[in-house]
Amino acid sequence: MKQLATLLFAVGVLFGFDYHLKPTQVTEGVYCFFGATEEPNEANGGNMVNSCFMDVGTGWLVIDSGPTFQYAKQAFTAMQGIKNLPVTHVINTHPHDDHWLGNGYYKAQGATIIGPKSMLSVIDPAAPTRMGISISKEAYSGTTVVLPDTAIGTEYEMTIGNQKAIFRQPVDVAHSVSDLVVLFPQKEIIFVGDLSFSDSIPSATSGNARKWLQAIEAYEAMPWKLMVGGHGKKTDRKAPLLTKNYLTAVLEAVQKAMDDGVELDGIVEAVPLPEFKNYPLYEPLHGKNLYRAYQLLEWEE
Repeated sequence: MKQLATLLFAVGVLFGFDYHLKPTQVTEGVYCFFGATEEPNEANGGNMVNSCFMDVGTGWLVIDSGPTFQYAKQAFTAMQGIKNLPVTHVINTHPHDDHWLGNGYYKAQGATIIGPKSMLSVIDPAAPTRMGISISKEAYSGTTVVLPDTAIGTEYEMTIGNQKAIFRQPVDVAHSVSDLVVLFPQKEIIFVGDLSFSDSIPSATSGNARKWLQAIEAYEAMPWKLMVGGHGKKTDRKAPLLTKNYLTAVLEAVQKAMDDGVELDGIVEAVPLPEFKNYPLYEPLHGKNLYRAYQLLEWEE
C-alpha cells in the first residue's frame, strides 16, 4: 500500500507544483504537515501553514486544509500511505485563506466542511485571494473558494467519528475576526489555529493583540497536553509562550512610547524589541504589528 501511495503521489506531482509534503506524527492517530516559517511566495507555494489529519475511525478528519487544491491533494495522497481512509470532515480554524483554500479538494470527495460563522460574511467568493496573488499559477491550479457547510458560533460540541470535538471562540477578535480552538478531550490535544505562532513572530496586523492575549489565557486553561498552532512545530505546553511574550512586549513598549510622546510615524524606530529580532518573520511583520498596536491603544484612550 505504501509503495502504491508513493507512486500515485509521484505521478500526481510530476506535471505540477511539488510541495514535498511529509507528515509528522504528533500523537497516536494524529499527523501534521508543518509549514515553513516564511511568508507565502512562489517558491513555497503557500506552504507556510500547519495542516493536520486525525484518524477518527470512519475516516480522516482534517484540521485546516491548507493553501491550495494542489496542497490538499498531495497531503491526502501522502496520508494514504499511512492509512487508506477517506476524509469525512474538515475543520477551518479561521478565515485567513492559507488555512482553508484546500477545502475544494475535500469537498469534491464528499467531506463536510466546518468553520467559524464569520467565514460566511467576511469572505467574498468572487474576490482575488491572497494565495492567488502571492504564489504561482502552477501551485494555485484548481483552487476555488469553498466555504463551510456547518458554521460554528462561540461554543459548539459534536462527535466526529469516534472523537468528541469541543469548539470554542474565546474572544470576538484576536488574530482574526473569529479564531476557533478545537479540543479533542479523548486525545488531550487542542488545535488553536493562528492563536499560536510557536517558532516565529506572530502576525498581529489586523486583529486585536490585547484580546489575543485573553484568548491564549482561555485556551491555556483548557485540559490538554498537546497543542498544534497554525504556524510552528512546537506542540507542548510551552508552545504559546513566544506569541504571548511578544504580544505582551509590543503592547507594553508601544504604550510607553506613546506616553513619552512618540507619534505613529516614529513608533518602529522607537520600539525595535531586539530580543525578538532573530526570530523568523521579524523583518516583514514587526513594524506592521507596531502600527496596529499603536492604533489599538489610541482607540482605547
